[in-house]
Amino acid sequence: MMPFDPRLENVASGKVPRISDERGVLTKMVADGRYSMAGFAEPPRQILHSGTAKQGTLRGLHAQSAPYTEAKLVFSLTGCMYWVVVDLRGNSETFGRWRGYELSPDETNALHVPAGFGHGCLSLTDDVNLLIMADKDFSPDHGIGIAWDDSDLAIEWPLSGSKPLMSAGHSGFGSLADFRSQYGGL
Repeated sequence: MMPFDPRLENVASGKVPRISDERGVLTKMVADGRYSMAGFAEPPRQILHSGTAKQGTLRGLHAQSAPYTEAKLVFSLTGCMYWVVVDLRGNSETFGRWRGYELSPDETNALHVPAGFGHGCLSLTDDVNLLIMADKDFSPDHGIGIAWDDSDLAIEWPLSGSKPLMSAGHSGFGSLADFRSQYGGL
């Protein structure tokens, strides 16, 4: 499949307001009680910290099936992460297309992953710490995934030549074709 096309709806990567002076920084990840960047109608159901020790660690591609399909808002606190988003909405004309984003505290950017999208990430540095907000609770019974190296997706991961460090669970995901035949879409 081709990488994402610019018509992709609802995925947003943007700068987060940041104030800095000689004392340090203050980054406004959610301000004025608004969760609009994440598309959350209410406060997040989960606020998570994800720590990755080693460069070249890959997580995903994963999502949750209905009724736990979730939207996420992701910020890098330390280190650099390459985050891939894949359209898994069964009725979308961009189904199976992907786009990658580099998240870094130096860029003060955040990524909104809407419901209906799978995602995965590759650490580009050691010691990556992320803050992740999700609009739904985690349900292990609804966790699903697609192989990170699926040939139909043809994701261009910025690997440094070696195979990534992965969990057994994430390395065992099936193909995009298997996902589509089993779920149709999210």
